[in-house]
Amino acid sequence: MAETYTIIWNGNVIGSISDLRADMSFSEGIYTPAISAEAKTFTELITSFDIQVTFKDPNKGTNITLVSKNDSTISMNFIVLALLDNLLSLRKIK
Repeated sequence: MAETYTIIWNGNVIGSISDLRADMSFSEGIYTPAISAEAKTFTELITSFDIQVTFKDPNKGTNITLVSKNDSTISMNFIVLALLDNLLSLRKIK
């Protein structure tokens, strides 16, 4: 069973990501938004990103933290590059 992570953005839980797959410093997974005003704002923001722009300059994306639902001591920081359908594209922050 694939691990699911809670997505934290600006200090708020805005949803979850599952089936996270990594390739070098890029990752992608299935985004499930929470039912909240913050999640709606986040989703509107990331759907406005131009994927060609954010892949060239990841700083044009937005930062999130993923926290494992299985072990809350495991967390990772990413920049959101795009949301295509329900697939969230990410770049890991080192």
